[in-house]
Amino acid sequence: MRFLKFYTILATLLVLIPLSDGISQTPFLKKIPLFPGREDYNVNVVFQDPRGWIWFGTDGKGLFRYDGINLEQFTTADSLADDNI
Repeated sequence: MRFLKFYTILATLLVLIPLSDGISQTPFLKKIPLFPGREDYNVNVVFQDPRGWIWFGTDGKGLFRYDGINLEQFTTADSLADDNI
């Protein structure tokens, strides 16, 4: 009887552990409208620097820096070599 109880608990854990592991690793994604009115901007690369700023390299629109509040654009007019990042 003791072994039956042990194997029942073991079987239950073996079934539940993989299910709970998959749930805990589901990523949380939140869409942040960084480019309002600029939906045609194609982002090629995203990078976060040690200061916490997030950089977006776009296809022909330059480089963008996001500090969590403001979005600043850098282009060839700001001494960027090319607007394709």
